[in-house]
Amino acid sequence: MMPVFRSFHPGIAGRTSESGVLPERRQTSARLCLMVPLLLVAAGCKKDEAPAAAAPPPATVIVRTVKPETVPVIYEFVGQTEASKTVEIRARVQGFLLTREFEEGTLVNEGQVLYKIDPRSFQADLDVAKAQRERASLQLGNAGRQLVRITQLASEQAATQKELDDWQTAEAQSRADLHHAEAQVDLATLNLGYTTVTSPLKGKVGRTLKEPGALVDAGSNSLLTTVWQVDPMFVVFSIPEREWLEWKSDVDAKRIVLPENSRRIELVFLDGTKYQASGKFDFFDATVNPLSGTATARAVFENRVLAPKPGTIVPEEALKPGQFVRTRILGWERPDALAVPQRAITQTPNGPIVMVVGEGSKVEVRPIKTGAWFNDEWVVLDGLKIGDRVIVEGLAKARPGSVVTIGSEYTRPPSISATPPTTATPAPPAAAPKPSSASPTDGGK
Repeated sequence: MMPVFRSFHPGIAGRTSESGVLPERRQTSARLCLMVPLLLVAAGCKKDEAPAAAAPPPATVIVRTVKPETVPVIYEFVGQTEASKTVEIRARVQGFLLTREFEEGTLVNEGQVLYKIDPRSFQADLDVAKAQRERASLQLGNAGRQLVRITQLASEQAATQKELDDWQTAEAQSRADLHHAEAQVDLATLNLGYTTVTSPLKGKVGRTLKEPGALVDAGSNSLLTTVWQVDPMFVVFSIPEREWLEWKSDVDAKRIVLPENSRRIELVFLDGTKYQASGKFDFFDATVNPLSGTATARAVFENRVLAPKPGTIVPEEALKPGQFVRTRILGWERPDALAVPQRAITQTPNGPIVMVVGEGSKVEVRPIKTGAWFNDEWVVLDGLKIGDRVIVEGLAKARPGSVVTIGSEYTRPPSISATPPTTATPAPPAAAPKPSSASPTDGGK
């Protein structure tokens, strides 16, 4: 008979097992160990048999098909307004100011009285000069009568030749004295007239530097105020030499042209608003400043008077001397240009690039060279050809080498035109330029 052993394992306490027979718990553990690998193998088989995920559809983009067109060429420079005439009002005689006849900052007319200087001493000088003139006139009359008598006596041999010569000399001296007296009267009259100070032109008068009661003279104490002629108004700006040379090269090569009577100049204020009137060129310097490398140009604008605002007394002009403005030269055109929207261009450390939909609808990267810009578009000088499809919208989804779907053609907004706007007031007609000798400011004159 086989011996019987009692198990002392806590989980099977009180159970017995004969030799060669496993306890019940040990049999269960063995069966689990054999099932785990089988389950893992089955799970692996099921994973391999699952269908693959579907590829995402191609990204949809909006493109601009490159084609030649005539685009405007705009030259923009920083300028400053300047009065067309500036006159300092000065005293020309010494005296005390009696009155000031104008309001500071107002518009004065030519010949309008501005100041009055005490005229009494100058009136007295004029009276003295007139008396001396009358005395010289009487002396000349007496000398003339005496000369007539002496001449008669000399003809009758009753007077000597010396007496005749003396009275001829006396008559000539009296005539010279009369001329001197008349000049003194003119000078005294002129000085008396200087006691009334008038404006030599129509314009805006500045603040007064002398008030009634002040002593003024014709020297260092003579400045009274300043008058500026603000209509028309000058706008002075500088053209860099490099830009001028590039412009001239484009004109000579006929890359840009100026249609007849289309040139005009536009002003833009610091707040972005445009001045309603167009201007015309008035002056272009014959030399280049060696210190700044720029040439000075000047344009003329009509200075329109604004409607008075409530509570104001003095009407205001739209332009004031000393304002900083942006000067835009309009009217030039670049024919057969290739242009793309600014949003289609990406700036990189190696230069600007665009994304193009190439063969097989695959995205390609194109380095480009940009030229001038107009509105929100750039002229492309190199890197694109006619018919290229440039991606304008959907750049974030377009990757180089990926396939895309063209959704639609990009359309220029109605507010942006490829030709110069014609809503502004045109400038006076200008002569058509000669490309071989043109400049930005003379239009080829």
